[in-house]
Amino acid sequence: MPFDLARSIATLRTRHADPFAYRFALLDLLFAVGCGAREQAVALQWGDALCLRTAGPPAPTGGPPRVFVAIDLELPGAHSADPAGRWPQALAGLGGHAATTAWLLALHALLHTANQRPWELVLVRGPAAGTADLLDGLFAEFAGADVTVLAPAGTQPAADHDWVRMELARPRNIWRFPTCDHTTTLQGRAAFGQAWPALRHVITALGPAAAWTLHDLRIAAGDQAAFSATLRSSVPAGPSPEVAVQPIDGDARLLFPVNDALSAFAGLSDRLPAALAEALGRPAAAHTLPDGLCLQALAVRLAEDVVLPERAGTMTCSWAVEPVVRPWRGASQALAMDPTEAGGAIAAGVAEAATVWYLPDFSDANDVASVTRALTTALA
Repeated sequence: MPFDLARSIATLRTRHADPFAYRFALLDLLFAVGCGAREQAVALQWGDALCLRTAGPPAPTGGPPRVFVAIDLELPGAHSADPAGRWPQALAGLGGHAATTAWLLALHALLHTANQRPWELVLVRGPAAGTADLLDGLFAEFAGADVTVLAPAGTQPAADHDWVRMELARPRNIWRFPTCDHTTTLQGRAAFGQAWPALRHVITALGPAAAWTLHDLRIAAGDQAAFSATLRSSVPAGPSPEVAVQPIDGDARLLFPVNDALSAFAGLSDRLPAALAEALGRPAAAHTLPDGLCLQALAVRLAEDVVLPERAGTMTCSWAVEPVVRPWRGASQALAMDPTEAGGAIAAGVAEAATVWYLPDFSDANDVASVTRALTTALA
């Protein structure tokens, strides 16, 4: 059954930031076009994953089925009301609304093509940390099928990368607060991994003699994603081109500061692999804990024999390391784009027996039409 492609793309793009509204929009679309849906919700350690599958009618030939997979890995820290929690363009193949658009265009092309082989279309959406195991099991189920991964093109990473989550926890919430007459909120947006350097610039500008405490730190991972914190200081915080500095009048209810956690991490850096220390020094995501601080970063894959410290001064260190990015070494094909530009990051867990179809990231208004034509030709 035909459907309004432009309207469907706009609807899914609008609802992509809200997982619940997004799920209902997908199910409504499949119902409207007469496609059955197999939905699997998986509770993972760092969030819920959704696997949505739909299949075409029986085909006249008995060849191996064709399976098309789109993958959308979610960055941590982004709220449903903030659509900016997206991967940088270099990592577009890991997810975002471009992956959903690729899935939608494939559905449109499959429904408008006389298929000689049975087909199945799969969309997987889950947290960046932890979805690799789900994908590994899913691709094992597809053994024997002709599997194609639909991925927006980006930059081919030079090495494997893991998502690293570190929590620093203090044993007791006991604090002597320095005298600070100025309380300000710090807010802004920054590129992937650049939020903490922007906040640190404001703090450094206070001067070495200034007393300060930092509270309620939050960095939502993504390209141009939001960050915020509350700063108490003995001298006024100056303006910054990257950070909006707004004084707070009256009393503010604050969580305990993270100064001790920041100091502990500074002392910990020398005990970590250099690449990991650098990545955590520019965290992609961060948030204050009731008893400490959580930092998250995309770091070069750690060696299997590396031992991560369990303590930093008086603070306890807890670690979680999940595979997330793997350079693609399998077969690939460029659709609607220059083959020399086709490449990019592929989510960990994708079997190398699959073939990757690299697509534009739909930033150009003409990408939808060109990809639709390319998919129709490739599926004929």
